[in-house]
Amino acid sequence: MDHIYMHCKLVIFFLICVISSFISPVSGQQLQYVQGEILIKIENDQNPFHVLKKYKKYKNANSKIQIEQVIKEPLNIWTVKIDYTIIDELAFSKDLLKDSLILAVQPNYISHYRLKPNDPQYSNQWQFVTAQSSDGIQSHTNIEAAWEISTGGVTTSGDTIVVCIIDDGISKNHEDLEGNLWINRFEIPGNGIDDDGNGYVDDYFGWDAMNDDDNVFREGGHGTSVAGLSGAIGNNGKGVTGVNWNVKLMILRGGNTVTNGIKAYTYPYMMRKRYNETNGQEGAFVVATNSSWGFDNRFASSAPIFCEFYDHLGAVGILNSTATTNRDVNVEEVGDLPTNCTSPYMIASTALRPEGDKISGAGFGNISIDLAAPAFNVFTTRRNNAYGAFSGTSASAPIVTGAIGLLYSMDCDYLVQLTKNNPSEAALLVKDILLGTVHTNPKMKGLTLTEGNLDIGAAASTLNDLCATCTYPKNVNIIPASNTVNVFFDLGNRVSADVRYREIGALNWSSINNITSPAIIQGLTICARYEFQLRSNCPGKSSYSYSYYIETDGCCSLPLHFELIEENNKVTAFWSQVTAASQYVLQFRKVGEQDWISEVTDLTTFQLNGFTSCTGLEFRVQTLCNDQETDFSTPENVSLNCGQCASEVYCEDSFMDNDFEWIEEVIFNDFRFKSGKNHGGYGNFIGLPGLLFKQGESIVTRIVPGFGSGSFSEHVAIYIDWNQDGIFHANELALQPGPASDTLKGAIKVPENALPGITRMRIILSFEAVQSPCKDFTLEYGEIEDYCIVVQSVINCEGFPSIDNFNTSSTEIQLVLSELASVDTYLIEYKMDGDSEFIAFESSSPNISIANLTACSSYDIRVAAFCNGENTGFSPIRNISTRCGTSVNEPKENENFNLYPNPFLDHLILEWNKHLPSVINLKMFDISGQVIQIERDNLEPNALRLSAYNHLPPGMYFLQIEADGKRTIKKVVKL
Repeated sequence: MDHIYMHCKLVIFFLICVISSFISPVSGQQLQYVQGEILIKIENDQNPFHVLKKYKKYKNANSKIQIEQVIKEPLNIWTVKIDYTIIDELAFSKDLLKDSLILAVQPNYISHYRLKPNDPQYSNQWQFVTAQSSDGIQSHTNIEAAWEISTGGVTTSGDTIVVCIIDDGISKNHEDLEGNLWINRFEIPGNGIDDDGNGYVDDYFGWDAMNDDDNVFREGGHGTSVAGLSGAIGNNGKGVTGVNWNVKLMILRGGNTVTNGIKAYTYPYMMRKRYNETNGQEGAFVVATNSSWGFDNRFASSAPIFCEFYDHLGAVGILNSTATTNRDVNVEEVGDLPTNCTSPYMIASTALRPEGDKISGAGFGNISIDLAAPAFNVFTTRRNNAYGAFSGTSASAPIVTGAIGLLYSMDCDYLVQLTKNNPSEAALLVKDILLGTVHTNPKMKGLTLTEGNLDIGAAASTLNDLCATCTYPKNVNIIPASNTVNVFFDLGNRVSADVRYREIGALNWSSINNITSPAIIQGLTICARYEFQLRSNCPGKSSYSYSYYIETDGCCSLPLHFELIEENNKVTAFWSQVTAASQYVLQFRKVGEQDWISEVTDLTTFQLNGFTSCTGLEFRVQTLCNDQETDFSTPENVSLNCGQCASEVYCEDSFMDNDFEWIEEVIFNDFRFKSGKNHGGYGNFIGLPGLLFKQGESIVTRIVPGFGSGSFSEHVAIYIDWNQDGIFHANELALQPGPASDTLKGAIKVPENALPGITRMRIILSFEAVQSPCKDFTLEYGEIEDYCIVVQSVINCEGFPSIDNFNTSSTEIQLVLSELASVDTYLIEYKMDGDSEFIAFESSSPNISIANLTACSSYDIRVAAFCNGENTGFSPIRNISTRCGTSVNEPKENENFNLYPNPFLDHLILEWNKHLPSVINLKMFDISGQVIQIERDNLEPNALRLSAYNHLPPGMYFLQIEADGKRTIKKVVKL
C-alpha cells in the first residue's frame, strides 16, 4: 500500500507544477481555469465533509469552503469552492495535496474545443455535446471527445468505412449528404449489365429491394433524416454534422415487409463477404446496418428466418443497429421485431430525452434493449435540402450506427488486425465497447440491459486504451453460476490482472487483485445483475476495461429454450433446465379449445401421442421454484397430420395492430367459431376440426368483427389454396365482400376442380382495403387468421377400407389401411375383448396409431371411411393383441450411459454401460436454441468422443441423446 501511495504523490507533485502555471493568470490573457474551484480525489469510503472540516478556517481567514460531488464512479471526485479573493489558491492547493486523505488535486480547467465542426446549425444538435439533466445525467453522446481522436472515414489500413441505411430511400442532391453517399464504382450505371458480377444489375447507387433497381431516391422523407444522424458531412460550413464526418452511406430501400427486409439485408451481406474474400479488391467494407423500422407485437419465435439473418451478417463482420417500437411497452412481454431477435450481432436502442429520461412513447426491455440514445427533437437533415428536428426511436438507432462506423476509424492496430483475421469477433468487440462504456443513468434502471446512455467519447477513449502498450486483458469471458462466476481472459505477455465488480446501479466496487485466468469469484448474490471491469499489471497498471454485464444463476425464470418436435403422430416438447426450478408446469390444449390441460413434472421433456387426424395443439410452460413461480410462456403452436395446410412455404402474413379491431367470430354454413382477439394480431388455428367444403358447393360465410371502442368500416378478404401448391394465387381470392361496420357477409363458391384434401385458408380483416394475402405494408390495423379446411370430393367411395398391415408394442397398435379414392377422413373404432363399447376417433391419414393400450391384451378393431359426408360402412372386425414383453422400441426407465467430463474443455465422452446402441441420434443446442454442429468418434468398445467445430465458445449447452427408444437432454458446460 505504501509504495502505491508514494507513486500517487509523485504524480500529484507534477500536477502542482501545472497548477502553479495557471494559478496567477496574466491580465489580458484568456483565463485557463475556474477561479476558486479545485478538484480533489478521495477514497470511495471517505466522507469529504470530515476530510475538509479542518479547512473551514485557513490561515486565520474564513475560507467560505463549499463542496460539491462531481462523480461517484469510477472515481470519488469533489469540487472544493473557496473565496479566492481572500484565500491564496496556490497555497491552499499545496496544503490539500499534503493531506494524506486526499489522493489528487487539480484546478478546474476551462476547456477549449479544438475539433468542434464549423457547420452553422451544429449548435442545435444537443445530441452531440450540450445536453445534461439538472441532476447531472449526461444525455448527450460526449462525441467531441471522440472527434479529438477521429472524425471517421477510413481505417488506418485504408479501408473505406461504409454504413448501410435501410429505409425508405434518401433525398437526392442534399448538400450535406451527397458527398458521403456510397456508390458502386465497379458498376457502370444504366447499361443493363451486372458489371461486377455480384448478382445485381446496375446497382450503382445501392439497391431498392422493393423495386429491384438502384433508384434509392424514391421517397426518402424518413431515410434522409436517419442518414444525416449517422453521416451528414461534418466541418463543411453547411447545415449540420453526423456522428461521422466522412463515412460512406450505402442506401438500401426495404424493410416494409420481412421479405423486403431480408432482401435488403442480403445486399450489404454479399458486398462485405466479397470484400473479405478478395482482401478488399471487390465489394464494400460495410461495418454496420441501420434499421429504424420494425414490427410491433411479434416475438423472435414467430420469425426464425428473419432473426437468423442477423447471425449471417455478423459472421462477415457487420453489426446491426435497430430501433425499438414507438410505444411505451415492455417488449419482453408484448414482442417487438427485430429487437427481440437474440443475435449477438445486434444493438437495440430506445429513445432518450435531453433531460435524461426515456421518451414516454418508446419501448423498453432489460433483455432485448441494450441502451438509450438521443432521439427527441434531434436536429438533422431533411428532404429538399432542408434541416429540422426529428424524434422517435428511429433517431436513436442511426446515432448508434454512426458510432460503430466511427470506432472502426480509430488508430488501433489490434482492431484492424482482428477485422482482417476474424471479422465477426471484431464486430463483437465493437459492440462490447459501446455497451460497456455507457453513461450510467438511474432513470434507465430496469428499462435497458446496460441501464445507461450511449457515450461515444468514452467508447473511443476505451478503444484507444485497448491499443496502448499496457492495455487491459482481451478475450474476456465471464460465465456465471448461482453465486460464483468463472472469469476467463487473455493476458498476453502481462503479469496478472485486477478485477472489480458490483451489482448494476451500486456505487462502490469490490476488487480482487493479481489474478490469472481462469479465476473464480465467489460470494455473489443469487439472481443478481453484475458489472465487471478488468485491468492488467504490466508492470504498472493499465486503465480498467469497458464493463461486462452478467446475471448470476438462480433466478426463477422461464426456460431460455422451448421447442416442439412433431413426428410419427406424436409431439415432443422439451425445454432448457432452470437451476432454481423445483418443478415445471406444462400446459397444452387443442387449437380452438378454451381450457388448458396441465402436467406437473420434474423433467424437461414431455410427449403426447396417438394423433392421427389433422390436429393443432398449443403448448406453454411455467417454472415453479420453492417460493415463487413465473408467468406462463407465450403459447407455441404445432400441427400434426395436416399435410400441405401446415406447410411453411406459404407467404408470411402482415404484422398488424389489433388493438382497435379484430376477427371476433367466423361462420361457414353451420360451422361457428368464436376466435376473439388474438395476441400480436395473428390467430393460428391450423388443425381446428370441422371445416368441410364440398366441391361445387356454395358456402354461406359471415365474418363478425370485434372492436376495442366504437366501430369502424372494415374490409375482409378470404384466400383459399384450392390447388394445394403452397401459394395463394390471385384467382384463389375466395371472398371479398364490400366494407361494413358490422357482420361482413357473402358466399364462397368451392371450385368443382378444387383438389380434395386438407389445405390452407387465410382470413384478413383490415381497416384498409386488402390488396394481398401476403405481407402488405399498407395493412396496419386489423387481424389475420389461418385455418385448415377439408375439401371433399363429389365422387363417392367404392367399398370400405381394410387393415392392410399392422405392428404392435406392449402399449400401441399401428395400422396401415388400404387407401380409397376421394376419402375425406377415416373412422377407427376399437375396444378391449370383453368391453361392450367401442372407442372411436377419426384420421385424415391411412397410417393409424392407437396408443395408451394395455400390455398383453386383445383388441377388436374395425375401420370405415367418409366420402362427401357418406359413411362407407365398417370393415370386418380384426382382433389384434398387444405384446406381453417390453418392446425394444419402447423407452427404458433408467439411463444406461455416462457423460463426462462436465464441465469440459474440448470434448465429451458418452459411455454406455454395456455396448453402443445400433442407432444413436445426437443434437447439441446453445441456450438460444441454435443447433451446434458436433462430430463424433467411436471409442472401443462402448463409448463416443464428442467435440464441436469452430472452437465452441465457453458457456452452457444442451445435449439431446436419442438411443434405445429414449430421448434424454443433458446440460453441459464448456470451460
